[in-house]
Amino acid sequence: MTAADPRVQLVRDATFVRLRTDGGISGSRGSAPDGLFCQDARHLSRWHLAVDGTAPTALVPVTPETDDTAGGVLTPEGTRDNPPAYTVFRRQGVSAGTFTEHLSLVGNRPDAVTARLDLTVDADFADLFELRADDRHYAKPGAEYDSRDTADGVLFCYRRADWHARTEITCDPAPDAVAAAPARPGDTARTLTWHLPLDAHGRADLRLTVRAHPHGRSRPPVPASAPTAVRRPERADGAADDLTRTCERGLADIDLLTIPVPGVDGVDVRVPAAGIPWFLTLFGRDSLLTAYFLLPYRPATAAAVLSALAATQGRRHDPFSGEQPGRIVHETRHGELAHFRQVPY
Repeated sequence: MTAADPRVQLVRDATFVRLRTDGGISGSRGSAPDGLFCQDARHLSRWHLAVDGTAPTALVPVTPETDDTAGGVLTPEGTRDNPPAYTVFRRQGVSAGTFTEHLSLVGNRPDAVTARLDLTVDADFADLFELRADDRHYAKPGAEYDSRDTADGVLFCYRRADWHARTEITCDPAPDAVAAAPARPGDTARTLTWHLPLDAHGRADLRLTVRAHPHGRSRPPVPASAPTAVRRPERADGAADDLTRTCERGLADIDLLTIPVPGVDGVDVRVPAAGIPWFLTLFGRDSLLTAYFLLPYRPATAAAVLSALAATQGRRHDPFSGEQPGRIVHETRHGELAHFRQVPY
């Protein structure tokens, strides 16, 4: 989150989410796309909250609390003579293949009220290469988008030939109603509606879970255990200073960017990715250099990177991808466009 890009970014376990400062997702593209991303695809492209028919105002903008959680405070419309009946507390988080939200409504009035909440959601399953601001367009013959109601939420599905991805949204409590809410023809958006009763100065809670099911994975990624540090950055005299704290923050950031990829024996190893949003994947040169600089602190990373690069080493001549026998991979991609050889990775 910066002045140039006020969006909130949360990351954990090869999954990241980018949110507006009100906690919403608009489906933006270009240099700063928002949404929930996993395996080179956007699994949540719309997340819009309305309270009593209008979008609440950010009283306290959604701000990161940790690397993978954020919180904010919203208030519905009101006036001096008719102040908002309740305040909305919003807490959001991301983990392996999953985005969660906990909404708490706290009543501001001495009498009972009922709050109406509408949450409009959608999943466009856009490949990261489609979202870049380079005006490229990729054909998707036979692509099918679908959304369907479930007992406690909604399920979004995308299929193209042998490619199949899903996004599952579950709610506690289940919505009172679910209705189609297309912003344009062909959209699969749904609006979920709740009528939540609040006692005088009471409270109501709503918990939402979004699970990404990328192509080729029957279940979301498994959360990783914390890496073991052989040593911490420190000065010779043992004192802490700005440089030490900066190095510690750098190691923490690299841990956040560490992702599972297949090793030479087929078992997943954890390697540093190149960056967010475009490069949360194995990069040959970047991963090697990072592993080299990590040798004093994360020596196991070097072995993991070498294993991953050996597993992806070139075996044939392919003019389209640049693959050559023995050549180290430039970058790996897991998205739809790479699957159908529409991008050379």
